[in-house]
Amino acid sequence: MLMTSDAPRTVQRLLIRYAYVWSVAIVVVVTAALWVIQHVLRFSLLSISPIYLVAVLLCAATLGRWPAMLCAGLSFVAFKFFFVDPIYSFTVDDAEDVSRLLVFLTTAFLAGGIALRVRAQATEAQQRADEAAALYALSQAISAELDFNTIAPLFVATAQRLLVSPGCRMLLVSDDGELKVCAESGAWPANAPIASAPLRSGNQTFGSIQIVSRPAQDTPVASQQRLLDTLANQAALALERSRLSQAAARAEALAASDRLKSTLLSAISHDFRTPLASIIGAAEELLSEDVRWSPTAIRDFAQVIDSQAHQLHHLVANLLDLTRIEAGVMHSQRGWYNMAEIIYSVLDRLASELAGRPIELVVADDLPLLPVDYVQIEQVLWNILQNARAYSPPGTPITITAGLEARELRIQIGDRGPGVAPEERARVFEKFYRASQPAGTRIPGTGIGLAICKGLIDAHGGRITLLGREGGGALVEIYLPIEASQRAVPVGV
Repeated sequence: MLMTSDAPRTVQRLLIRYAYVWSVAIVVVVTAALWVIQHVLRFSLLSISPIYLVAVLLCAATLGRWPAMLCAGLSFVAFKFFFVDPIYSFTVDDAEDVSRLLVFLTTAFLAGGIALRVRAQATEAQQRADEAAALYALSQAISAELDFNTIAPLFVATAQRLLVSPGCRMLLVSDDGELKVCAESGAWPANAPIASAPLRSGNQTFGSIQIVSRPAQDTPVASQQRLLDTLANQAALALERSRLSQAAARAEALAASDRLKSTLLSAISHDFRTPLASIIGAAEELLSEDVRWSPTAIRDFAQVIDSQAHQLHHLVANLLDLTRIEAGVMHSQRGWYNMAEIIYSVLDRLASELAGRPIELVVADDLPLLPVDYVQIEQVLWNILQNARAYSPPGTPITITAGLEARELRIQIGDRGPGVAPEERARVFEKFYRASQPAGTRIPGTGIGLAICKGLIDAHGGRITLLGREGGGALVEIYLPIEASQRAVPVGV
């Protein structure tokens, strides 16, 4: 039968509790065995005393100082009574026997003392090994952890276990300058004697780690205090690392926020200014009193104002939608719609901007109704078609296909522009990222249109990808599940 992990501790507790009984029992067993060997079996031993010395060494190594002294005394008595002439008597006739007995007694006490010293050294070595193993395990556990609220309980649990204390706690200096408990382990009796070590790094003190001293001692010994100081120093270093990491994270967040604001302002400064300039210019021409414009010219100016106002509205709507998506406040209002209806609606809205471009439209007749948000899917198609128009030369065709593939509806929108390099195709769905443009060109845009498309398509449980086209150009593929039981997914980029 295998011994459980608690069995050695149980044996050790029994040895300590009944140490004197075991000491007497060892002497009795050794004496009985030697008496049987010598008087019953008639087997002559050269010397009896070394065997008793082994018994004394065994007691010293396993039971402690005073049980070993008792064993030495009893061994001396038994050795004289059973094995030194005259046997079965405590009198000694020969002076040489007296000297032998005294030598035996002295040797027994010295052997016991040596065994006790060896035992103490072995115990200390084992204790140091256990401490080193526990400290190593603690360092491994906290090496990859930066949250001190997670680290602190590990320190107090380790301190309580290594110092065999009824309780341990860690206190940190709060913002108002008071010490507050951040982690504790075990019991904390009232008015209990306390040993503590400060959590200090450089000239700064963060708090302290405290333990309850055991009832047998009011103050810890030097080795225990050193161990407590070691744990406190490690805790201080971990706390300082945690705070530096938090400060670095805040600095990175601020830097990212500054970069985001700079990118946004850069996009707005150009892409908002262009339609505003066209609107203002057309309006000023219409309001000019020096020229009498013909109805055709007035209509042309009105079309410029209308077109640029819609472009400006589109930019503002995209920015607002991106804000709602990131804040998690945009939700899908699902209904059952035919995708062909949404595609035709978007093409009608973009008719003036797509004028002069061939639209190659292939929509399957058997498209099922889909549970989608009409406005959001319409905006996705709007953004993709606007990109196709902006990034492809005038007069080149734009293709739109919609059909079923397995249990999904697939929509493809392609153009004959320069396309997007393979290494950039995944990044174009990141906010404010714009693909490389041909030398000498500057295509307007904020770089958020495709990011919004991805967020809205993800919210519908679908996926969107950007591919290259044979013969040049870009191809955007959208897949939407057609299962009626699809779950609603929170909108997010």
